[in-house]
Amino acid sequence: MPGWGDRSRADGVAEVFATRFHAGVIVDNNVRFAGLAEALHAQSDSVRDLIYLRLSDGVGGGLVVGGQLVKGANGYAGELGHVTAVPGGARCRCGKNGCVETVASVPAILGRCRELGVPVDTLDDLKAAVEIAHPTVDQVLREAGTAVGRVLGTAAMTLNPDEIVLGGEIIRVAPALLRQVADTVTYELSWRTDAAPVIRPALLSDDGGARGAIAALFHESPLLAGYEANVTTDGGR
Repeated sequence: MPGWGDRSRADGVAEVFATRFHAGVIVDNNVRFAGLAEALHAQSDSVRDLIYLRLSDGVGGGLVVGGQLVKGANGYAGELGHVTAVPGGARCRCGKNGCVETVASVPAILGRCRELGVPVDTLDDLKAAVEIAHPTVDQVLREAGTAVGRVLGTAAMTLNPDEIVLGGEIIRVAPALLRQVADTVTYELSWRTDAAPVIRPALLSDDGGARGAIAALFHESPLLAGYEANVTTDGGR
């Protein structure tokens, strides 16, 4: 995709590492691994369907469906950051316009605040503005939360998950964002209140991706049934 660089540079990474370290190697999206880790640490053992969305420099996601981590046909399952949220909106690095990432990533939120006259350049700046209940910052967070909530509401109607989990440091810094996402999803599903999932912040910090990767490598859960059944080892399969 335009602006996404040369993906071919990643080809063969698993084989190279397996040969060098004589160990099992798997390669996947760290956000998907983080979603797996959240499912493994879910507050209820009955969670079999979960949507994970991480708001950071970009926006990525992962899906657990029917008790299994889902990759999709080509490894793109859960890429909710590149669903159109604002038709005709800002240009996204994927080449489209108005993706969730253009309104709800950390750079997008900070940029929108500056556009409206609030000088925030970092998450610490944003946190300080949130702590004094700056009305413009609250407006920006609610706009972003509404956009995310609409996309997650559609995903929830499609998948009917037990839980929707939002990760990323901005969720801890700006709880209004999570509240607005939850309110919007609740409204989107108001026609069937029993379909509303639990919506919560991630239980794990930034090491969630690493934890999920370790679990995937060792197949520590039934969530991984059928996932990468043949792990690359010593340069072979």
